[in-house]
Amino acid sequence: LCIGLLIDDAIVVRENIVRHIAMGKGHYAAAREGTDEIGLAVLATTFSIVAVFVPIAFMSGIIGKFFYPFGITVATAVMVSLFVSFTLDPMLSALWRDPPEGARALPVVGPVLRGFERLLDRVHALYDVLLRLALAHRKSALAIALASFGASLPIAGLVGTEMMPEADESFTSLRLTLPVGSSLEYSDERVRRVEQVLREFREIEVIDTSVGAEGGKNTARINLKLTPRSERALSQKKLEQAIRRRLASIPGVETRVGWGGPIYVALLGNNDAEMQRVIADVRQKVQAIRGITDIEVSHKEGTPALSVRLRPELAAEYGLTHAQLGTMLRALVGGENSGYWLAPDGQNYEVITQLPRASRTVFDDIASLNIATGRQLPDGTAEVIPLRSVATIERTVNPENIRRQDLQRRIALWANVEGRPSGDAGKEVQELVRAYPLPPGLRFDIGGQIQDQQEINA
Repeated sequence: LCIGLLIDDAIVVRENIVRHIAMGKGHYAAAREGTDEIGLAVLATTFSIVAVFVPIAFMSGIIGKFFYPFGITVATAVMVSLFVSFTLDPMLSALWRDPPEGARALPVVGPVLRGFERLLDRVHALYDVLLRLALAHRKSALAIALASFGASLPIAGLVGTEMMPEADESFTSLRLTLPVGSSLEYSDERVRRVEQVLREFREIEVIDTSVGAEGGKNTARINLKLTPRSERALSQKKLEQAIRRRLASIPGVETRVGWGGPIYVALLGNNDAEMQRVIADVRQKVQAIRGITDIEVSHKEGTPALSVRLRPELAAEYGLTHAQLGTMLRALVGGENSGYWLAPDGQNYEVITQLPRASRTVFDDIASLNIATGRQLPDGTAEVIPLRSVATIERTVNPENIRRQDLQRRIALWANVEGRPSGDAGKEVQELVRAYPLPPGLRFDIGGQIQDQQEINA
């Protein structure tokens, strides 16, 4: 488009100069008068294009990011074209005299130009015939045009829509999620099994794995560098589908392929129980939509934990505070730095004091821990009592994370799409969300490519 605009003004000015030369004027006079005659029209055309494309460059949102370079490039191109048509074009037309036969007499270029002109003559002759037929049968021509337009409307509904076409970058990524509470050793064992499966694909050149780096010990990220597109039969999209099907047979591993899905729906509110119920129901309904895969919800099961609360009357009797109890439990269960040891090899080693694992594994182990009260017995020894005698201990779960948006709690849902255009699947998700009956105090916020496509189509 810009190439055509760049030479458009120059062509118009040059044609008018040639017309004046054909009228018998000299080259200098033809260049001056021809440019003056058509100058206002060229100015109006150029500035009308600038007036259209400059505002496009400063549009907001995702549209502005796409069209900013386009608008600036077009505006700059037509301004350069205006400069060339008013300076270089008249100057060269006044100084360089055209040969009588132009370039047709040149040894190499001449035959090509003559052949091209003969082709254009045939096209002009065909166009003349078709134009005369259309003017002679105006009703039939109009009926054919309307029938063609009407036939194209049903076809438009069959064409899918996407925000951006997916490119084959020869690189993809897997995010693995294991059950909450999984140890680092268990996660590493599961990930190694996934790596064994991935090595079966000859299209994968490099496997780069990190365990526990994202979101805790029960997550892993595997980056895959693929062989060049020319050396593999499967496209990146087809290979991702094959990997997804193959890894589905590994128990205890939830897999998500890619860096982020085109489907994004956030549920906002302050009622945790209702939000968890709603997002679980929405997840099932979204999963039933054709093409939806790799569904992931930001809300995860909490980490199992024990809640220890001092009994106020007993705590006051023994002189215990929550801060003192927390310090003792942290040292006994989590471990505490007791100093450093200089080994014979000259290395300094940190000394951590902690109860043996066998003494802090189950509920009764924690309840039976001996806690120093800070008082002394008659014989001068420190008084110790079981933890269960001064505190209530309950099983509970700690949330893995708490996310907020607009001063409300947020639970997000992501999903990928395979086997159909993401725009079509996103439209069904949007209709589902709009029709879903929400309890008071909750609302949906749609983002991702669905929101971007809405903005483009608006």
